[in-house]
Amino acid sequence: MLDLNNKVALITGVNNPQGIGASTANSLAKAGAKVVCVYKKLKFHFNENETRENGFNKYHKALSCDAAEVEEQIKQFTNNYLIIERDSVEKDNITDIFNIIEQRFGNVEIFVNNAAMCSENDTIFYPLMTRR
Repeated sequence: MLDLNNKVALITGVNNPQGIGASTANSLAKAGAKVVCVYKKLKFHFNENETRENGFNKYHKALSCDAAEVEEQIKQFTNNYLIIERDSVEKDNITDIFNIIEQRFGNVEIFVNNAAMCSENDTIFYPLMTRR
């Protein structure tokens, strides 16, 4: 396994415990990195009955979660981690994020930009029939 002992890793977009960000954070923690997860707590309203019918219920629930489950996963591999709730698109937040990391762990050596911007017009929200 790759040895990343004491390397500082920053991963953005770590909301979903089954997502790419969480998997990446867990892998880096297993390899010995000091892991910093940044997430934006999303406030997403949806009709649960409608989303269940369209098969998107799991997707919608993932959008509305915070990083608490991800933190529980990372704790299994390391005590050297930070979970930061910030929108990583905002310039002031980016400065805050790096200041927090540098005070706690030093300079970021690994960066994984997993944050995504979505809108209600994204393809996944349209029923299959409207895409044909």
